[in-house]
Amino acid sequence: MIGVVVSALVSCTEVDAGLGVLDLPPVGSVEPGLLTDGSPVFVVHDLDGTVSVLQAESTHNPEEPVAWCPSSRTIDGLLFGSRWDTHGRYVAGPAPRDLASYQIRLDGERIVVLAHIESAPRSPTSDGFAGPNCESTGDYRTHPHFESESQLPVGSWSKLGDGLWSG
Repeated sequence: MIGVVVSALVSCTEVDAGLGVLDLPPVGSVEPGLLTDGSPVFVVHDLDGTVSVLQAESTHNPEEPVAWCPSSRTIDGLLFGSRWDTHGRYVAGPAPRDLASYQIRLDGERIVVLAHIESAPRSPTSDGFAGPNCESTGDYRTHPHFESESQLPVGSWSKLGDGLWSG
């Protein structure tokens, strides 16, 4: 009988976890994360206090690596130059859509990811860039999901070190 109760508790916990549970980064930070199924995401705790979980895949080419650029406060596609703001809204480049996001629930210092929200067509309301782009500063923060050269399009990029890539 005890085994049955434990099994039921495990099932409830898995359901409550939704698509995954992530740590809440400090205000103003963007951190990489992985959902339970291995999908790469960026966890954004914006300067205004809002929290977002954004899919870390370009809407121009899902295999294109994306990186966080702290100087401009944008998420940048590293192959074709698409850029999105901290809310996932289109800023520049060939991407046809905003970044996909996730419905979340805050649970103290944890974020429970509940459901995937499809990306919308390019948003005309982006705040744009907050500072210099990372192409000039070299300050990209790549998602660990893309830190293996085997996960990049063949022959297009090589690792420079410290999470940086060169085309």
